[in-house]
Amino acid sequence: MVDDHGDSTRNHMPDLGSVLCLIGHLQRCSGDCKRAMDSYIEALKVNPYLWEAFDGLIELGENLYTKHVDSL
Repeated sequence: MVDDHGDSTRNHMPDLGSVLCLIGHLQRCSGDCKRAMDSYIEALKVNPYLWEAFDGLIELGENLYTKHVDSL
């Protein structure tokens, strides 16, 4: 059986969403809330499951609304 999780197949670099989220954190800590929001939004566009970026927007006071799905 072949191990698909060996060192040769791992990516040791963070993905774009993670980098954008980190930039958002740095911008928020420096007081640039507008740019931080933009970075978090871009991070979520790249990876909509990045909870840390979603949480960053909430901490900045952004009102986030989700669509209500009546039936699937």
